Amino acid sequence: MFNLVAAVLSIALFASLLAATVSYVPADRDIRIAMTSQMHTQLAAMQTAAVCYAQATAGAYPAVASWQSALSPIYVFLPTPPSGMSLTYGSGAYSSTVTDDWFCLSNPTTPAEQAALNETAQQFSAQQAVLSSACGTAPPGASSGTTLTLWLPVSPTKVTCP
Repeated sequence: MFNLVAAVLSIALFASLLAATVSYVPADRDIRIAMTSQMHTQLAAMQTAAVCYAQATAGAYPAVASWQSALSPIYVFLPTPPSGMSLTYGSGAYSSTVTDDWFCLSNPTTPAEQAALNETAQQFSAQQAVLSSACGTAPPGASSGTTLTLWLPVSPTKVTCP
């Protein structure tokens, strides 16, 4: 009888230790990691393309109306954002004295896309990447939002183009 009680107690102790040391891994973790990488790579590529374009055109970024044809295919092949999301380009007030251009990823449709958007924003400087409810929002942004605005360098001629 003693052996039976000892066996039951050891199984219970082992089960409680196992339960206490198991880490919860979200089911969409791998998807979020892949989307974060995709979003960061796409925004960085678009920024590089716009800077290279500006250096080739005496410091001017492409016009908002023709940015796709100005950048693609000479400087970059236009990326496909995650399903349901959109990539836009615009110009607006970065501060009260500075007008600048930006790229924006918007409209995440799943919690994984929203989490990836938030994580992507953290990979850029807080002065450059702004989370908010609308594209073109100037810094500082919010801690979360349905759009990620990536502001381009104000002086593109001072940035090295690969």
